[in-house]
Amino acid sequence: MAVSAKVVPIARASEAWESVKAGGQFVAVGRDEIADAEAVALPGGGYRIYVGAMGDHSIVSFASRDGVTWTQERGVRVRNAAFPDVVVLANGDVRMYFQRELVIQSALSRDGGLTFADERGVRVPKGFYGTDDRDNVAASTTVLLPDGTWRMYYRGTREDPAFFNGGKMVILSATSRDGLTWTREAGVRIDPGDIADAGAPATQRSIDGPNAQVLPDGRIKLYFWVVEGCQGICMAVSADGLTFGPVEQVMAIDDTPARQQPGDPSVLALPNGEAYLYYGGRGPEGGAQGIWVAKRVR
Repeated sequence: MAVSAKVVPIARASEAWESVKAGGQFVAVGRDEIADAEAVALPGGGYRIYVGAMGDHSIVSFASRDGVTWTQERGVRVRNAAFPDVVVLANGDVRMYFQRELVIQSALSRDGGLTFADERGVRVPKGFYGTDDRDNVAASTTVLLPDGTWRMYYRGTREDPAFFNGGKMVILSATSRDGLTWTREAGVRIDPGDIADAGAPATQRSIDGPNAQVLPDGRIKLYFWVVEGCQGICMAVSADGLTFGPVEQVMAIDDTPARQQPGDPSVLALPNGEAYLYYGGRGPEGGAQGIWVAKRVR
């Protein structure tokens, strides 16, 4: 299937990413049924990726010095959780947002992001926005804005068997001054129906896994994936953080181990100007679900 006519194809996109290979093989962070990567730079140097361990529904982590070679760290970071979303606070503490019981909760680490204690309450409940997130909120991505406030983008779901994975999904947003109490922002940030070709079935109108990056000029770049529309990883930029477009294809589906839709991208920018993107997907010939490494080439 071709890229949607509403999407800028990778040949004309403002940037492009390609999977990293070594000895002809795709390079992975790990490939033991893990998903939903969240990559962060550590205050003391080096990098950490938090991922969801699908077998026991926990969040574990990997460490790296260069962004390419990763070693799993011992232990579990957060149990009974999925979709890690991590921010490093001004005092060096690390806060993780995650999905549990179909809502977004949080935990705090005071040892650099290894040991987390749950924070009381719910950060974003179901139905926070209305019908668009009535049944499920997840896959958050949180950034610090130039004015010192936080903005969270997240996936809201309304159950509907006509859609992919049984739900109509959109990207919504909320803001906070303290990272704990959130205020919803009016409107839908990205609706996959606006990306799909006219007449595309509901099964192709789905979106998930947003990852936000704040650019030096204050604009916000959002990476995500949609079913069919981008045939890979999508990206869109916003001047105000609310209205995004145009949508660009920045990584092609054919450049993945199983030549299947890559999911839940996370971007890590290095001080030397290089940047890596970590995405989920099956291994070659349908192997175990892993997290794979791509590099920005344009």
